[in-house]
Parts: sequence; C-alpha cells; structure tokens
Amino acid sequence: FLAFEKSVELSENISEPLKKADSLIMTGGEMAEKHQKVEAKAILEKAQSILNTLPDSKEKMKLLTELSKNLGQSFNIDSALELANTMNNPYEKGEALIKIIKNLKKMHKEQEAYKLLKSVFDLAKDIDLNYEKAILYRKIATEYINFDKKTEAKLALNKAYLLVV
Repeated sequence: FLAFEKSVELSENISEPLKKADSLIMTGGEMAEKHQKVEAKAILEKAQSILNTLPDSKEKMKLLTELSKNLGQSFNIDSALELANTMNNPYEKGEALIKIIKNLKKMHKEQEAYKLLKSVFDLAKDIDLNYEKAILYRKIATEYINFDKKTEAKLALNKAYLLVV
C-alpha cells in the first residue's frame, strides 16, 4: 500500500487543479477496489473539495461522475448519491447512478438499488443525444437482468434498439 501513498504524494504536487483532482480520484478509486475504504473516502473528499472550487465545464462534469462512482465504490453511498444528484447532465448522472446501484447490490441493499434503477430509467428520457440515451438504456437493461426482471430489461433494450436503427 506504499504505492498508494506515493501516488497521493505525486498527486499533491500537480499544480493544475483538474489534473490533480483526476489523479486523486483515480487513486481513491483504486484504494476502494483494494478495500481501503476509509483511506479512499478521505482522498476522494479531497478531490471533491478541489472540484468544488472550479467553474463548471465538461471536464469537471466527467470528473464529478467518476468521483461519484468511486465514492459509491468506497461504500460512501450517501455522498455518492448527493453528488450524483447535483449533476445537471442526465447522461453523466445516469452513469454515476448505475455504478451506485451496483455498489448497493454489493452491500445487499437490493430494494434501494432497484428503486434507484427505476429512477434511472425515468431519467434516461431527459438525455438529448440518442447514442448516449441508447447506452444508458443498455446499461439499465443489464441491471434489470441482474434483478431477474426480464420484462423491464426487454423494454429498456427495445428503447435502446429503437434509438440506433
């Protein structure tokens, strides 16, 4: 785990805030994967505080999405949901929520995950770009399959298919 400490140290030396936040988000995500959840949360919160000081941009939105995913992976679901709910891009928000759903299932919170999945299905209609909408519907379908909800999965796949033909 010395590698993580070195990675954080290197990240701290990056002067450009977006790149620093990106590096911290990647390191925090890796730590969460390696079950260092407490350490990951601290690093991810540091990245969030950097992002909070920056003006809105496409790059910032992508990093916020990744941050939300990684917060969920560290099982910090409340912070992940709070962050996802601040996103004004429905595709990026949907991507973050799908990751949170996966982590809720890992935590054996299936009812909460399923309720959130239904809200992501409703959110998908707000996406402007058809290819992004199709991608999210396909991911929604995959999650419905994981819940053994074949009818809902077929509906989501059909919506995705109709967007690309």
